[in-house]
Amino acid sequence: MGAGREAIANARSLSITDSAKLSEIGNIAADMVYELGTLGLKTEQNITRATRLAGAGVSKENIINVIRNNLDSSPFIQKKILNFEEFKYLDSSQKWCLQNAIDNGYIDISKWMGKISGNFENLTVEEWNAVNKYLINGKDLYRIPEGNIKTPDFLIDGVKIEFKGINAQTFDNIRTQALKYANESFPPTPSGKNADRLVLDCAYNNLDINLEQAEALLNEIKQLYPNKVVEIWTKFGDFFK
Repeated sequence: MGAGREAIANARSLSITDSAKLSEIGNIAADMVYELGTLGLKTEQNITRATRLAGAGVSKENIINVIRNNLDSSPFIQKKILNFEEFKYLDSSQKWCLQNAIDNGYIDISKWMGKISGNFENLTVEEWNAVNKYLINGKDLYRIPEGNIKTPDFLIDGVKIEFKGINAQTFDNIRTQALKYANESFPPTPSGKNADRLVLDCAYNNLDINLEQAEALLNEIKQLYPNKVVEIWTKFGDFFK
């Protein structure tokens, strides 16, 4: 479906029926594909976002501004997008959780390229940040429900991932927490969670861990669990092994 027709379909899902308005929305979305090209911003994600924003009634000038400056869409616009056909598969409980996350500034669904499913209740701020990051990067994410048996947090593109936000003041404390989480995440059930991958987020809380320390920590955990994948997010970038 072309950008113009998709934007019109989105607008119709918001009960917009005026033919002149629908035509205007379609033209804005179609024009945006050309505009993004002239700005060197013509990516699949930006086209998708521009189409969503046009369908939600955002002007061409504002669409260019938010994409050029990578600004988050307002909660008002995001909640409109949440009512588009592409999100109709979500039930009322899931939508309620997403609306709360939108209101709190944890996510921006206008940027999402992946699909979310599962139970989103009781996610921490760090977990919502991870969810947003994965979906922006086009990953399909399923939140595994908690039960009597220990399970990882997410199933992402078929990979069982345990996510842990770390908040510690020294590298020694970061290391202690990381090893503890690895020993909880990687062993098979019932003692562990049988995760395929452990993500340690040191970026959200802006922890003081450098590249050499991250590399040393990755190597230490890999020696314990050579068949597993460890990923560390830092303020300098993401590293995995």
